[in-house]
Amino acid sequence: SADGVTIRGNNIHYNGKDGVRGNGRNMLIEYNTMYDQFHTDTHQDALDLAGSNYNIVIRYNTISDFTQLIYLPLHDEPNLTLENIEIYGNILYTNRYWTVRGGEAPGIFIDTGTQATSRAQNIRIHSNTFAWLGYNAIMLYNQVSDVTIRNNIFYQSGIDIPSSIPNVTSNYNLFYTQPNAPSGPGSETAIPYQNEGPNSLRNVDPQFVNYDFFTNFDFRLKSTSPAIDKGALGTITVPANFTDLWGSSRPQGTAFDMGAYEFVGAVQ
Repeated sequence: SADGVTIRGNNIHYNGKDGVRGNGRNMLIEYNTMYDQFHTDTHQDALDLAGSNYNIVIRYNTISDFTQLIYLPLHDEPNLTLENIEIYGNILYTNRYWTVRGGEAPGIFIDTGTQATSRAQNIRIHSNTFAWLGYNAIMLYNQVSDVTIRNNIFYQSGIDIPSSIPNVTSNYNLFYTQPNAPSGPGSETAIPYQNEGPNSLRNVDPQFVNYDFFTNFDFRLKSTSPAIDKGALGTITVPANFTDLWGSSRPQGTAFDMGAYEFVGAVQ
């Protein structure tokens, strides 16, 4: 039940359990690098924010190789609330977790459990890059509502939201399933939301600068990327002084680029 916490600029890896764990209100988690947290059987999650949380911003983090990367559960206790959560500008993928343990790693997982009195609402997920996770990039279960998903890149990882979840808007996203990609135990293909909006790009290679499974992880965009200027502009509310993961102002062109990086010129 902390209030006003900032967790910034940490390098978190190879601990005994979760990377960051707790709950509260008015929390900012940004510019952290979190990786290689799978060497025991204690179900390590990168961010395990269990319980009631209000006004939480999770941005500009690079997270890989945990059991779950961003986990916001309300478990099975009554009268818990997850409200006003914004997740943007993050890169989430898996690497050694799969090659060493054969694991699957959900990207953003929000689950209110079985209690009908618990609620998760006003969730905004935008401008993130999801690479291969061996499972779904976004999973929302039970009493979740009022969700906006915009301007994300889903590379070899998709969206799992049941039709019973009300007020979900997903649009201006890019989905790509690479041919002959590694297979995983979960849904490892880039599946859009069942009511995905008309402005999303399907089966389109985002053209990362240098991404190869298990080898290279440069998720910036090439100058020829179809994700450039294809994000929503004017249809979502973005934070003040909105930037990409490297601090470049957004947008640079006529609209936002999809994903965690804004294209600012040819890569040197």
